[in-house]
Amino acid sequence: GDELAATFDVTHGRALLRISGAAAAQVLAKVCAIDLHDTVTPDGAAFRTSVAKVVTDVVRDDRSPGSTRQRSYLLHCERSSGAYLFDAVVDAGHEFGVDVDGFAFPGI
Repeated sequence: GDELAATFDVTHGRALLRISGAAAAQVLAKVCAIDLHDTVTPDGAAFRTSVAKVVTDVVRDDRSPGSTRQRSYLLHCERSSGAYLFDAVVDAGHEFGVDVDGFAFPGI
């Protein structure tokens, strides 16, 4: 039979956040119940879970700045929850010295 497929661009309705660095897994573990050990979620792993009570697609996407490998996660959620998720991750990272990079955000 005939097979049909459709693709729709919904990027206008999504928010994307990256957490990188030595404490990235520790920060994410404070707001997410998934086991982030390398054997469970290695580089390239993707999963959907609740992060700070927001349904979030998470991709482990390690970076290689210079000669060092840096653990990194992409968090992808509904745009309407993006600011809340951002604030929750920054709050969870205070004890680890989280620093915001990439854009100016009033109040931080």
